[in-house]
Amino acid sequence: MIQNTRLQKILTFWICLALNMCPNQSMRVRILLGLMLYVNHTLCSVITPPPLGTFVISCHERNFWVSVKSSFLGHKVRFDIEDGTGIHLLSSQRAAECGYTILFDHHGNLVFRVSYLACYVDSKADSEFWLQLWFVNWQAGGRVRAYPLHLHCFLPQPWSPRDVICEENYMEVSIKPQIPAPHNHSEKWMDAPPMSSEAKEQLKQDGLVVFYMPGVVKEPPRAMREILSLGYVINVTETRIVFRCAYSSPRSHTLTDKGVLVEVVSAFIQIQTQGLVTVMDVSVACIKSDAVVEGEQLVWLSPLILSPLVHGVFKERSVRLGVGRQALSECTVRDRGYKITSNDGVLQVRIPFGAEGTHTRSAGVKGQLSKVISLDLFFMHEWKDDLWPLTQHRTFRSLHSLYLPHTPVLINNTVCSEKTFSVTVGVFPWEMSLKDLSIGGEAVAWPEAQKQALHFSQVHFRNGSFIYQLRVPFSYPTISQKRMRGGYRRLSLAFTLTFSLNAEQFDYSATVVCDEKETDTGPWLEGSCKESSVQVQLHYGSRERPWELRLGGWPLDWELMELGDYQVELEEDYLIVELPLSAPGVTYESLTLQSVVAKVEASVVELDSIHEQHTLTQRCSFPVRDLLACLPEGRMVVVVDTSRTLPPTPPNSTTLMDPSCGPKQTDSTRALFNFTLDSCGTTQTVDGDYLVYENQVIYTYDLQPTDEPVIHRHSPYRLTIQCRFPANHTSMVSLRHLMNSSASMPLPPKNGHRSKRRLQWHSFVRVCDPKGVVSVVTTTAMVLPPLDPNRTSLLDSRCRPVETDNSRMLFVFTVDTCGTKSWMDANYLTYENEIVLIRDILPPKPTITRDSDFRLTVRCYYHSTGISVLSVDSTPRKSFLTPGTGSILELRQDKTRKRCSPSGTEAHGRSRPRAKRVGILLTGILTKFGCFCDQDVPFSAQCLDHQLMIVVFLPDETEPRIEAIVDSRGTFPIPEGGWAKCGYTYHASPTLGIAVLRASYFSCYTGNEGDETFTFNFQLLMTNHDEEIVHRITKTCVPHPWSYREVSCEENYMEVSVQTSLPCPLMQSYKDVELASALSMAQEAATSVWQIMFLRQGKGPVVLSVHEAQDLGYFFDVTVGRIVFRTAYGQEYSVTDMVRGLWVEEIRPAVFLRHGLATMVVDLAASCSMDDGLYDNGALIWKTLTVMAPMVSAHSGFKSKDIGIGVKGRRLDPDVAAERGFKLDVGPETVEISIPYAAEGGFRKSFVIDNTYHEFYGVCLYYEHIFTTDNDTLESRLHYIKPMTTPVISHTPYTTNLTVLKERVFTVYVGDFPFDVELVSVSLNGKDMTVSEATQSGYQISKILHDHAHAYTIRVPFEDPVVSKVYFVEGVLECTLDIHYVLRILLQEDEYFHFTTVVAHVMDVYPPYFNGLCMDNGIKFRTDHQEFDHIWEPGVGPYPLTQELADTRGYIMTNNSQSLTLEVPLFTIGYKYENVSLEQFFATFEILIRDATSVEVVQSSGKTCRFPTTEMLVCSPEGVVTVVTDLTKAKPDALPSKTTLLDKSCKPNEADETRVLFKFILNSCGTRVQISNDFVTYENEILFEETFMPEDQPVITRDSPYRVILRCVYPVHGVNRLLIDRRFQPATPGKGAMTIQKPLKSLVTVPPKVKTTKAPTIVTMALTVSTLTRKTPSTKRPLKSPVTAVTTAPMATLTSTQKPAKFVLVKWNRT
Repeated sequence: MIQNTRLQKILTFWICLALNMCPNQSMRVRILLGLMLYVNHTLCSVITPPPLGTFVISCHERNFWVSVKSSFLGHKVRFDIEDGTGIHLLSSQRAAECGYTILFDHHGNLVFRVSYLACYVDSKADSEFWLQLWFVNWQAGGRVRAYPLHLHCFLPQPWSPRDVICEENYMEVSIKPQIPAPHNHSEKWMDAPPMSSEAKEQLKQDGLVVFYMPGVVKEPPRAMREILSLGYVINVTETRIVFRCAYSSPRSHTLTDKGVLVEVVSAFIQIQTQGLVTVMDVSVACIKSDAVVEGEQLVWLSPLILSPLVHGVFKERSVRLGVGRQALSECTVRDRGYKITSNDGVLQVRIPFGAEGTHTRSAGVKGQLSKVISLDLFFMHEWKDDLWPLTQHRTFRSLHSLYLPHTPVLINNTVCSEKTFSVTVGVFPWEMSLKDLSIGGEAVAWPEAQKQALHFSQVHFRNGSFIYQLRVPFSYPTISQKRMRGGYRRLSLAFTLTFSLNAEQFDYSATVVCDEKETDTGPWLEGSCKESSVQVQLHYGSRERPWELRLGGWPLDWELMELGDYQVELEEDYLIVELPLSAPGVTYESLTLQSVVAKVEASVVELDSIHEQHTLTQRCSFPVRDLLACLPEGRMVVVVDTSRTLPPTPPNSTTLMDPSCGPKQTDSTRALFNFTLDSCGTTQTVDGDYLVYENQVIYTYDLQPTDEPVIHRHSPYRLTIQCRFPANHTSMVSLRHLMNSSASMPLPPKNGHRSKRRLQWHSFVRVCDPKGVVSVVTTTAMVLPPLDPNRTSLLDSRCRPVETDNSRMLFVFTVDTCGTKSWMDANYLTYENEIVLIRDILPPKPTITRDSDFRLTVRCYYHSTGISVLSVDSTPRKSFLTPGTGSILELRQDKTRKRCSPSGTEAHGRSRPRAKRVGILLTGILTKFGCFCDQDVPFSAQCLDHQLMIVVFLPDETEPRIEAIVDSRGTFPIPEGGWAKCGYTYHASPTLGIAVLRASYFSCYTGNEGDETFTFNFQLLMTNHDEEIVHRITKTCVPHPWSYREVSCEENYMEVSVQTSLPCPLMQSYKDVELASALSMAQEAATSVWQIMFLRQGKGPVVLSVHEAQDLGYFFDVTVGRIVFRTAYGQEYSVTDMVRGLWVEEIRPAVFLRHGLATMVVDLAASCSMDDGLYDNGALIWKTLTVMAPMVSAHSGFKSKDIGIGVKGRRLDPDVAAERGFKLDVGPETVEISIPYAAEGGFRKSFVIDNTYHEFYGVCLYYEHIFTTDNDTLESRLHYIKPMTTPVISHTPYTTNLTVLKERVFTVYVGDFPFDVELVSVSLNGKDMTVSEATQSGYQISKILHDHAHAYTIRVPFEDPVVSKVYFVEGVLECTLDIHYVLRILLQEDEYFHFTTVVAHVMDVYPPYFNGLCMDNGIKFRTDHQEFDHIWEPGVGPYPLTQELADTRGYIMTNNSQSLTLEVPLFTIGYKYENVSLEQFFATFEILIRDATSVEVVQSSGKTCRFPTTEMLVCSPEGVVTVVTDLTKAKPDALPSKTTLLDKSCKPNEADETRVLFKFILNSCGTRVQISNDFVTYENEILFEETFMPEDQPVITRDSPYRVILRCVYPVHGVNRLLIDRRFQPATPGKGAMTIQKPLKSLVTVPPKVKTTKAPTIVTMALTVSTLTRKTPSTKRPLKSPVTAVTTAPMATLTSTQKPAKFVLVKWNRT
C-alpha cells in the first residue's frame, strides 16, 4: 500500500518540473491535469492487490529477477523506476544503457531483469541492493493500474576483480579499481579503498576513456561525460567501476574467434592518481552466435579463450550452467542429459531435445507441422590470466532452433485376429487442437461411429503434449478391402486427423493395412491401367468350382483371344489378361482430342449356378494422337492429323463427304469427327460376312476465276475411314490406330511366333461351335518333371494332338467322339473329356518312375433349349443353335491307392478323384509322406526302456487310424476313451506334421513272453488324396531288467507293476500302519480270486473285485512274474493334494489273494507329480518331489540310488545332458529340471501369423528315479514322460537408424531375426529388388551375426535417385527412405514383411545461385556445383535450362564437374529491356531455380546491365515495340525529327541528327496484322517527310517512297488475344525485323491535271481467328507493291462466339 504523503511528494516533484519547463500557460494546465489523473488512477489501483502469484521476485547472482504472470498482463504494460530524484521512464535504448532487460519467456510471462549495478539502484558497500519499481498495467475498459514492487537483494558471493555480463540487450563489465602500492608493499598494485561521494565525482570529471579497434587509428581520449552521447554509460560505485553499452554501439566491432561470432568493445579508462597515470581495462566481449541443431541436440558454442579479454597466460577455473534463473549443479546437468565439452579450443553446450528445461513451440511452415526448440541459457565461465586474478563471464541467452519438421509417429498395435485396427498417433504439442477425424475420406459422425464400436481417445502427458488412440473394427463401413494373392484379404484403414494451430490448419494422414487369411474365397477381379492397354487380373480363390471369365459380356475363349489380340499370362494363383484399346470388350465413355476414356466390364460366372461371383468395371484414360473408333451403337469417331501434308492442311477446314459435317473439335493440327453410320454421306457395302461403312475426311479449296489464274500452294487432302462389323452381329466395338494395319492370326499360335503373347503356365479352351467341334490348347510345362506333349491323348487313346510344340498341344474333336461323356440337366447339356498321359507298359517287376499322372478335364456346356437333332448318314448327331461355353475344370496328378505289406507287395484299390479349380497343380506327396514299399514307409517304430513309440508322418491335416491286431481274432479299433486304460498315449500335431503313439509293454493286445519279450501288431490306416492306404506295423521289443517295482507316470495314466516272485511278507513285517490295519480285513475277504482294496486316508478301505474295478476304468493284470495296475488320472479313488508347493496325484490300491492258508497282499501304491512346467528366462522348468509318498512311507528306510534325465523315453549320459545345457538340481524335498530353449533333443516350429514371425519349442522330457526301501532290499524305479512346450513366442523386428549425417548415407539396422529367417528382398521407396539385385545395384546389405540370431544393415547414399528429397525449409533438405523388408522362413518358405521409414535432415543446403557479369555483347552467368544441385532445376522463364535450349536460343553454355557457365548474347530470347534511349538501355536476364519435383520457383538469379544504344528493334511480350534506327542509311538527307509511323500522329520519342527512337503499342500507330499458319505478324513503317511537286509542273514518277518497314512476328500458339480489347497477351516475346526500301530512280512526264476515273475495287474477305484453329483465305494471293492494302477496321478480331471478322481491302488500279 502506498502512503499518501509519498504520492504527494511525487506529485509535487512533477508539478514543479512542469511549471519550470513549460513557458506556455495552456501547456502547463494540460500537464497538471494529466498528472492529477495519473495519480488518481494510481491511488485507485492500489486499493485492490494483485492475485497471489502474479509477481515472482527473486535474486540471481548479479541480477534482480521479476516475473509477471501472462494472464495478468493487459494490452499495454510498463515498468517505471523510482529513486530519490523521482520516477524515471524506461525506453528500450535507455533500458539497455542502464542495465535493464525486458522480455517474454517461453510461457508468455513477462520477465524483468536488472543488474545490481544498474542505474537508480541503491546499494550499501556494493553488497546489499534496493530497487523501487512501479508496474503499470493497462487493462480492459481503459483502466490503468500501478503496482509498487520493492526489490531487496544481498550479494550471494563476493565480486571478482572483473565481472562481465552479456545480457540479451546489453554488455556490462565491472572492475575493482587498483592504486599503486606503497614502496614498502610487496605488490605493485593494491585494491583501492571504498570511494567517497567526492572521490566518485572527481573520478567522473577527471577520468578519460580511450576506445581502440583493430586496424583503426587510435582515437583521442574522451571525458566520461562525453561518451554518454555515444550510448556508453560509466558508473562509479563505492568499490567498482561499471562500463555498459547496448549491442551494435558506435565503437563496437565483431570478429570470429574459433568460428564463433563475438562482439567486442575495446576501451580503457585513464585516471591520474598521485601524479601517476593509471589505466584500467574496461573491454567487454560477448558471443553473438546463435545455437545450431545437430541431430536431436541444440548446440551453443563459446570460445574457450575469449582473446579480447585474456591477457597473457590463460588458466581456466570452472564452467557453470543454468536454465532461466536457476543455476544447476553438476548432478542436475548430468541427469538432464546436458553436456559441456571442449573441442579444438571451443566449448560446446549440448542440450538434448525434450530435456527438462527446454521448451517446444509448434508452428506451421508451408503447410507442414514444425517445431522450434528453445532454452533460456545461463552460462558462466571463470578464468584467470596475467592481468586479472579472476574473471567471471556470465551470459544470458535465449537459444532457439530453426523450424524443424515435426512428424508424428504412428504405432500400429493392430492384431488381425482381433478384427480391429488399433493405432496410436503422436506426440502432438499442447497448442494443437483436433478439428476433424475422417476415415476412408469421410468425416466421422460420432453418434453413428460409437454405435459401430469405433473408439477414439486422447492421452495427455505431464508436459501438456498428447497422443491419440484409435480403434476401428474391420466392419466399419469406410474400411477398404482388397483381395490379395494367396487367399488373403487386405483391409486398409486410411484416416486423416485435421488439426488447427494458430489459425492454420494441418492434416495428418496415414494408412494401416492388415492381411487376413480367407478360408473360403471365390474368384475375384482387379484391374489396372497400362500404357496402351487395360489389364484385368483374375484371382482364383479357394473354392473348387468351375467358373468362366467374361470380358464385356463375351466368354474368354480362344476365338475371343484371337480376335482381340489379348495378352494372357498365368501364374499359380491368378490370371492376367491385357486388352488392347482395339480389342472387343473395350468400350469408350469419352473421346476428345485430349484423351480417350476406355472401359472394360469383366465378370466371373460360376458355371454350376450361372451366378456372377464378382464383377469389375475398370476405366482408363489414354492420350490421343489419331484413332478410329467404331462404336456398337452405330457411331464412328475419328481423330485425324492433318499436319502430315505439305504444306499442312488446316484441320478446321476439313469436312466429311457431306460438306455440312465439319469437325466437332479441332486444334492446330488435328480434327475430331463424331457421326452416325447413316449420316454425313457414309456409304455401306457388304464384304463377305462383314458390313463395311466408309466415309472420307477431305479438304477442298475454292476454285479460282479463270480470268485471273493464281498459283497456290494448297494441296488436296483425302483420308478414307472404314468400319467393319460382322454381318450377323453388329454390336461389336473396335478401335484402330489409323497408321497401323491389322492382320488375321493363325490358330493356334506357337511360342515365338507372336512376341506379345505369353502362353506359359496356362490352358486355353475354345468352346464348341454350333457344329460341336471343340478346340483345346494346353500346356504340360507346369508338371514336375515336365511331360512330352506328344505322349498325351484324350480318353480314347487314338485321339492324339493335332499339333504340338515343346510344351503345348492342340486337340480338335467333336463332342460325340474320342470317348467324350455327356449328361443333361434342366438347363444344360454337358460334354466332358480328359487329356491324359499315355503310359508305357511296365515290366512285372516293380519299377520306380518319376512320370507324373497327368489329367486335364475339359467340359463344354450348351443350353438345352438351343439343341436340335439332325440325321446325317444315319448317324444321329446334335446340332447346336448357339455356341457352347468351355472351361478347364481340373488339372491334377493322380496317385493310385496302394496297400503296402511288410513283404513289399502291393494291392491296388479304387481312387476317387476330387475336382480342383483352374490353375491348381497337385504335384503329389513329398517323398517322406508317400506310400512306398519296403523301408520307405511314413512311420517309424522304436523300442524304449518301458514302452514302444511309433511316429507317423502326416502328409496333410488328415489323422491316421490305428487298429490293434491280435492273431486270428482280427483287428480291434482302440476307442478314443480307452487309450489310458489300455496303456496308450496318442497325440497328433498337424502343425508339426506328425502323430505319436506310445504303448506300454503291458498295454492291451500286446504279446508277452515271460515278461522278457513283447510283440506289438498294429494296422495303420491313412488317407492320401481320397485314397486309403493301409500299413502293417509289427515290432518286437526286449525291455531292460525289471526292478521290483516299476512306476510309470505318463501323460494320461499312471501304471505300476510289482514283482510277484517274492514270498508274501508276514503281517509283523509291515510298517505301514494303514496297510497293516487293513490286512486283517483282507484276510477275511480274501478268496481264491484276486481282489483289489483301495486305501483312503481318513476313510475306510474299499474292496472290489477285478471286474468291478475294470468297470470303473481301472486296469489289472497278472503276468508270469508281475502284477500290473493302471489307471487314468482323476479317477474316483485317487487323491490330488498340494505337497511342498507341487500338485501330486496319488492312489493306493492293494491286491490280495487267498492261496491255501496264506493270504498274498501286494501294495500297488503310486503317485505322480502333476506339475505342467513353465517357461522362464529362456528355459523350460519342471519340478517333482524327491520322495514320493505313499510309495515311500516314513519308516521304510528310503535311499536314493540314481536320478537321470533324458528325452524321448531314453536316458542321456550326464555328460551329454550337460553338454546340451540340461540342468538337474536335486534338493532334499524337490527335484528341478531345466532345459534351455532350442536345446538338442527337442523340436522347434516357426511360422508366420498376422505378418509376424512366431515360434515355439518343445521337448519330450524323460525323468527316472531309482530308489530303495526296506533297508536296501526293495528297488523301485519311477519314470516320467513329460512333454513340455513353450508358449508361442513372437519376434517383431525393430529398426535402428544408424545414419551419420556427415557420411551422407542412410544406415539402417533391422533385427534381430532367428537363425531360420533370411532376407529375400527389399523395396526402397517402391523400387523392389532381391538382395542380390540390390547388391549388384550398389546398395550395401550386410548380415550381422549374434547368438542364435542375426540382423541386417542396409546403406543407401543420400544422392541415390531412389531417396526422396524435399527442400523442407530454407537451408534444410529432408531425405526420406521407405524400406520394405521381405523375409522368409527357410524350411516352409513362409514370407512376411517389415516396414520402416527413416528421415534425415541435411543442414546448410541452399539452391544454386548464378553470379552475373556484364560483358560487351551480353551477360555471363556462373555458378559452382554443390552436393545437392540435382534436386533443383535452373530455367529461363518456363523452360528448363538444357543444352538443347541453349543451342536453340544461341546461348553459350559450358558445364563441367566444377561449375556451370552460361553466356547470354544480347538480344537473344529471355532478355527484358528497360529505359531505352538513344544513348543507352538496360537489359535484364533472369535465371529461375525450381524444385525439380514440385517445379516451384525457390530462387531467382538476375543481372541488369547497361549497354550503349546503336540500332535495335525489341518486340516485348507485353506488345510494346521499341525501335532505334539510323535513318541516314535509308535516306542520307533525312530529317529524323520529321519522321512518323503509319499513323502521322505517332512521332519519334527521341531524335538526333541521324537516329530516331519510336516506342508504341502494337494496336496503335496504324500497325497492320497478318496471320499465317503458325505466326502472327505485326507491321508498321517509318515514313519520311514527302517533297511535293509544284502544281503547275506535274511529273509522273515511278519512284517508291523511302520506307523503313518494322515487323514483329509472334507464334500463333503463344498469342492469347489479338488486340480485340486493346490488350496484348502473348506468352512469348516476338521476333523483330527491319527492312529498308529505297526508291527506283525513273521519272515520266504526264500532262497536268490528269485524274483517275475508275473507282477502286472493293474486295471483302472473311477471316476467323482462334487460339488453336483458324481459316485462311484461299481466293487471292497476298497483294504486292505498288498495290497498297488499307483497312477500315482492326485487322483481326476474336470474340467469344468466334464469328468471322470482316476485312475490306481497297485495290487501286493504275491509271
